[in-house]
Amino acid sequence: MPIPDDLTVAAYGFSFVLILAASFLRAFTGFGFALLAVPGLMLLMPPVAAVPIAMLLQLGAAAAMVPSTRKEMDWRSLRLLLPGGVLLTPVGALLLAVVDPTLLKLAICIIVMVIALALWRGFRLKRAPGPLGSFLAGASAGFLGGLAAIPGPPVILFYLSAPGNHTSTRASLNGFFLILNILAVGTLALKGAFDLHAITWAAALGPAMLLGSWLGSAGFRRADPALFRSVAVGLLFVTGAAGIASSF
Repeated sequence: MPIPDDLTVAAYGFSFVLILAASFLRAFTGFGFALLAVPGLMLLMPPVAAVPIAMLLQLGAAAAMVPSTRKEMDWRSLRLLLPGGVLLTPVGALLLAVVDPTLLKLAICIIVMVIALALWRGFRLKRAPGPLGSFLAGASAGFLGGLAAIPGPPVILFYLSAPGNHTSTRASLNGFFLILNILAVGTLALKGAFDLHAITWAAALGPAMLLGSWLGSAGFRRADPALFRSVAVGLLFVTGAAGIASSF
């Protein structure tokens, strides 16, 4: 397999640390890989090259968590969330032609930051949302993913505000985003996005992804619920801030 010209020692060293950190974050919280990986890889290559690499590595990071989290996943909530997420993703993509996604993304990210602050101050629902509320959370995640490429916040807010333990929250978030990631990778594959460049880079950075996933899982097992919640809420706030910054 030929080595791409941009896979230099310096670029590989930077990318190794980047993917190590992104995988650690994903394994610790159940989400957040792309928040670090995509902007970091875009410092080395165009977005059209960076996104497929990040998608492949994110899929690997999520799959690596499944054996240890499968039993902790809240399957009831996932069965209610996923149909809406899958159904509304193409609807959001179709509406790109009739709405201004930049303004919508800006408004959404401001709301996400406000809710993240409320969660940080201790806001919680007294009981878990029912079937309708769960479906709407999944649907809004899919809709926003198709429209503004930010599917995470609705489902993250759903799990962080609802009653439940941090182990189930992390496992369920990973399960939800794993399914969406599989759909995204399949879509990109049909478009021919995974060329030799993407496959070579992803293979070269696979050890960083596996090491980061192992370290993140080990860190989670040693962390108390309060630390997990603080990191997850902080990451949600950063997601909103990054979305606002990218809107200008």
